[in-house]
Amino acid sequence: MSNLKVSEVVTLTSHTNFEAVHSDTVIGFDIDTVDIASVEYRIDADPYNPLSSPYEVTLPGPEGVRNISIRLMHDKGQMEEMVFTFTVDDSVNPTSSTRKLSYSTAGILIASVVSISIILIRKKRK
Repeated sequence: MSNLKVSEVVTLTSHTNFEAVHSDTVIGFDIDTVDIASVEYRIDADPYNPLSSPYEVTLPGPEGVRNISIRLMHDKGQMEEMVFTFTVDDSVNPTSSTRKLSYSTAGILIASVVSISIILIRKKRK
């Protein structure tokens, strides 16, 4: 990687940029660390902290607009930063995107719906 383009290296995995979330929501990132010497983050104007895999940042309160900055240092010394913005709002009901749904829970839900559908179809045929 000759020129570091942070937008090609960092992507959100758990939420979308500019989304409204509750305080203490975990924001997940996917970061391609090939040719990356270090990864750091900060919330608003706080000092930078090291960030390692899994690339997750807990977004605290208070309510309001909060920024998470991800800063990458290329192994050749070039530094780039990308800012993600969220609105912390504890007054709204959390949506499915603000709650993590595990794959096992999703699998159980799908299996239950399929089983109930099969039972209803069989009863209808009788």
